Amino acid sequence: MDGNSTVMLIKPGSTAVKVPQRTTSAFDTDWLHRIANLSNTITNELKNALAQGWKLSLAEETGADGRLKSIVTVMAKSGVPDDDYTKNTFIENADTRRVYRFDSQSELLEAVQVYLVRQSGEEQIFELSQIDYNQSIEPSVWNLELPADVSWAQLPETLPKLPDNEKYASITPEQAARAFFEACSREDWEEVGKFQSPVNDRLKQYLGGLQLISLGEPFGSKAYPGRFVPYEIKLRPHDFYLRVSNKNAAGRYVITGACDEHLKLVQDLTWTNGPEVLSNNDAYARLSPAEAVKAYFEATSRLDWEEMSKFAPDYDVANDKTQVEAARKMIENARKQTMDVRELLPNREALEATWSAEQSTWFVKCRESQIKKWNLAVRKDNPAGRWQVDGGI
Repeated sequence: MDGNSTVMLIKPGSTAVKVPQRTTSAFDTDWLHRIANLSNTITNELKNALAQGWKLSLAEETGADGRLKSIVTVMAKSGVPDDDYTKNTFIENADTRRVYRFDSQSELLEAVQVYLVRQSGEEQIFELSQIDYNQSIEPSVWNLELPADVSWAQLPETLPKLPDNEKYASITPEQAARAFFEACSREDWEEVGKFQSPVNDRLKQYLGGLQLISLGEPFGSKAYPGRFVPYEIKLRPHDFYLRVSNKNAAGRYVITGACDEHLKLVQDLTWTNGPEVLSNNDAYARLSPAEAVKAYFEATSRLDWEEMSKFAPDYDVANDKTQVEAARKMIENARKQTMDVRELLPNREALEATWSAEQSTWFVKCRESQIKKWNLAVRKDNPAGRWQVDGGI
């Protein structure tokens, strides 16, 4: 955001969205803006506490620097029922305890902690520990380098009406979900584009040729303007490659990158400190490139984070763990899903390995297949009044 427009780039798939003005929510980051806008933070919290009956308290303590600190605690209530599907998916949909620490002399905010409050206890979900005031920012910070093949998403507020718009505006959420998935199955991308934007190569590869197994009864949420349609689909198997190398102190094959079916690098995995030498390192050093990838996939299927970290960098494993935990919590919060979170994982197998003399590394061909069960989010609060896929794929 440069003050005039807002641009978001989603790197996987090179998808971009541009809003030709400053935005309040900035793609679901308004909660962070409320904290960053320090001059209004406590004023707004006080207004909300008074308007919504939130409990607010003030205390003082002496900090590690010997200075007196003012601590403001706000017990924020979302008003979203505990059994609502969107409960705890965003800070606004969660009951939280928000703690603000100020320096009593300068009156400057120094730290913020946010805790998720549930019947089972509290869990810290956000911490702001350093605030630099009045820092100069170089203009280059606002230059976002967009890839040449970027796909621009259609903004909901500018969605045009179709010649047969009433056909799509009058259908039910379940009919919209069925039409969307069946169009993906036929690889009718023009039809898919009437429900989803953008339709790029990443979407085509992921959903093209799928098999629709079933649709469930649509349901709503107090905090969401659309509907959720439970679905089960079988995705078409697709191939990809993992780049592996044993050029490290441990002398064992580890993953250094992920490529698409055309060997185009999608994700570069950098080992900052290099793979460690394990206590039983020889057993792993004897694994071939394909065997190492197979062992990694088997560890992933068990959600064995320690074993996974022997083949992939710690930060990548931590990212996978975060996503799995988020999915697990979403399932728990929804109370409409009973499957084990491991059922959400795709089935991956390692095929043959190929040596690249040009890049001096191995590429292991892999195949991924999956039966996916989830909830498709659709909404029609747009000028065209027709259902659009808003998430869940």
